[in-house]
Amino acid sequence: MSHIDKSNVRSSLRQWRRELPVSVQQDHALRAAQALAASLFFRKAKRIACYLSVAGELDCLPLIQLCQQLGKEIYLPALHLHSNRLSFRRYNLGDPLQRSRFGMLQPRLRLSCPPWALDLVLMPLVAFDGQMNRIGMGGGYYDRTFASKLASGFGPRLFGWAHSGQQLREDIQNQPWDVPMAGVITEKGVICRGRTIL
Repeated sequence: MSHIDKSNVRSSLRQWRRELPVSVQQDHALRAAQALAASLFFRKAKRIACYLSVAGELDCLPLIQLCQQLGKEIYLPALHLHSNRLSFRRYNLGDPLQRSRFGMLQPRLRLSCPPWALDLVLMPLVAFDGQMNRIGMGGGYYDRTFASKLASGFGPRLFGWAHSGQQLREDIQNQPWDVPMAGVITEKGVICRGRTIL
């Protein structure tokens, strides 16, 4: 199995995302939200975590709008000041935001939900493979935050949220501490272990 240079993958795919035309970005975001909305696990989920997209990441805005229309609770990640883990703060469109020490926008309000009490978590990623391994930004925040899920098997469903063009043909070498994803949501549907189920 060939070794993947994660640094090069991050650089090239981040550039590829940034160069996607705005109309394509908007189309992908809407189609991904529609695909997720058709899934049973989304319909059952009450507390959903996503994020505010930047730099060509698949936009979560259509999904956030849909969740609010359906009365679902949305939570956004926030960095703990004194740890390398995430908390998840309640968010409604228009709520005041602040920047974390790394420039990530997060809710200013502190009402939060414990990570284990979320029903569905949509994680940002740079790349993924057919076995649902991911390459993130390299900080490891989601892996540390959901390490207890890796150990116990209990917790929210974890899905990637990405453009389909971020899928690699090569396998990503998984590390023991990498928390596995149940699947990835793209504009083409819900992908689980290499097959699109919606």
